[in-house]
Amino acid sequence: MFQLTDSLLRGVMHHRAQFPLELPPLFEPRKLSLGFPTPESDTTSVASTTPSDASSVSTPVLRERMSLSFITNPNTTDVPAVILFGAFCEFHKPSRLCKVPECRKCAKTGGYCISHGGGRRCRHDNCIKSAKEGGFCIAHGGASPAKSDVTMEDVSGDFGPVMNAPALPKPPRYKGSTMQERRDFLRAYNTYFAALRAFQTEHNRPFVQPVGSCIEQGTKEIIARFTFAKDWQDVTEDEWIAYFLQSKQTAFEDYAALDADMQKLSMDTTLAEAESRVNRLQANLYKILENHNMVDIMFQREQKKLVKYLVAALAPATFKAEVQRRIDQEQSKKYKGDVIEFSRWLTSLLASFMSALAGGLCSAHGGGKRCGAANCAKTALKGGLCIAHGGGRRCEVVGCTKSAVGGHLCVSHGGGRRCREVGCNKGAVRRGVCIRHGARQD
Repeated sequence: MFQLTDSLLRGVMHHRAQFPLELPPLFEPRKLSLGFPTPESDTTSVASTTPSDASSVSTPVLRERMSLSFITNPNTTDVPAVILFGAFCEFHKPSRLCKVPECRKCAKTGGYCISHGGGRRCRHDNCIKSAKEGGFCIAHGGASPAKSDVTMEDVSGDFGPVMNAPALPKPPRYKGSTMQERRDFLRAYNTYFAALRAFQTEHNRPFVQPVGSCIEQGTKEIIARFTFAKDWQDVTEDEWIAYFLQSKQTAFEDYAALDADMQKLSMDTTLAEAESRVNRLQANLYKILENHNMVDIMFQREQKKLVKYLVAALAPATFKAEVQRRIDQEQSKKYKGDVIEFSRWLTSLLASFMSALAGGLCSAHGGGKRCGAANCAKTALKGGLCIAHGGGRRCEVVGCTKSAVGGHLCVSHGGGRRCREVGCNKGAVRRGVCIRHGARQD
């Protein structure tokens, strides 16, 4: 009896250069029956048996019969190959098919395709998904191994898993042509570099975009041709850095134009805090200096001028006059040549002015906050009320509503100054004594 082995069958099906598309005449007179391996036998053989139109296939799962007419009958011209072998043709069909009847997918571990339970399963309890790298499915931490030719070493230490990693800051883009645009790019790049340094750790160093790669391509070619007289690919990173740092050098010191712009400088009195007013004034002055590219020159050689600019921009007029009067005094002359110390002194002086002279008036003439009670014009204390209406600190003795004097107690409970007479514990009213000991005597 003629017996066709599995290896011989594969050789017949795959060697197209030796055999035509249809099977050789050697196999035409007889029909073949395939005996698939059972749990008791691990051999695979094809033997000629009693001619029949179908062969039986026994699986450990379904034990159903499957038609193998596409093998027993070599003449398969009536059935498209894509139906018989899925996405494979007759000569490139997979060597092993899924054991489930009518399934033409490739068999994995266990003799079944992935859809019918073949292959490795996730090791997580009660999970039937396919296992990826590490023996778990994607949902439980498994993943396909990345293709890389770089050997990676875990140097994270005992920091634990990273739950959230913020996106890295984006580098600025330069496509300008003026010195001011160069200075703007320098400021933006310094901001980007400082933000990127925050992501640098002992085990991680993020990539810093070079200055040359932050320039728009057309702008880069123009600069390279006219400034460096070379191709843009030949310009080094140091040359690009020097190109932008050149914008910080002052080409012309135009003090007349600077003085004209400084006349527009004025303190914003709509801001509620003294520090906010001074900071806004400093920021506006700095912007004017940047527009004239004279920041370094003025801070190195002309700090007296900067102080004059700030004093001239003060508001309101009463506060400006007070500052001009005080800065000419001997004890305040040190602030004339130091704009940093002057700004600090100005902030504290303005805070005192705003708290004691709200609106430019003292408390006796209507300045400061008024009591919130109806028809009361007294000065408001803690809580927005005057002392008579419950403002300010109260005595800490339970049930006492009097005002605290000289501490946390009222006069009746020992607060404030005591009479200096020996043995007297009453409150001092005048000249260090109580009324009984002559406080009201002329």
